[in-house]
Amino acid sequence: MPFMLSIPDYERRDVQVPRSCIAIAAQALIQQGVSVRWSEEGLSALIRLGSKGSADRAALLLVEMGLAGQPQELRDWLEMCWQLPAYPRQPLQV
Repeated sequence: MPFMLSIPDYERRDVQVPRSCIAIAAQALIQQGVSVRWSEEGLSALIRLGSKGSADRAALLLVEMGLAGQPQELRDWLEMCWQLPAYPRQPLQV
């Protein structure tokens, strides 16, 4: 049997929040279905690849911006998301 390399179906990313907000960020991400690794040194998230990963990335960005203490940046991002056109997704043809 030939040796096969497995492709990981996730990537690990450090969560950029103030140290005092690590516990709150971890809870918020877990509630959104994002897997996290939490320690005293910091917080990292497992981001799934593919369409499921887009929800993980959105949750991560929202938590980071919400806890960064920059409400205007969060409002601008949410406004941009609201204005994005909604197109029905076509099935991927392979």
